[in-house]
Amino acid sequence: MPQPLSATTLPIKAQTQDEPEWQPLHNAAWWANKTKGYDWRKEDAIPAVAYDHILWEGMMPGKPYPTERNGRDYSR
Repeated sequence: MPQPLSATTLPIKAQTQDEPEWQPLHNAAWWANKTKGYDWRKEDAIPAVAYDHILWEGMMPGKPYPTERNGRDYSR
């Protein structure tokens, strides 16, 4: 189980031996710097498109941000 989730009460299965141990790609200071000036006190108060790019950069380092969508409907 990823370390950040281990302290929750979420019904998550235990990590198996063949799963790699979770390691963060960036520390809190990196994320804080990238989102400096964002107002987290109210929902939808951050620039969504800019935040999507930050998430991509933080979680997919070195890979270009997708320019085409797959067209799938994830609303269900």
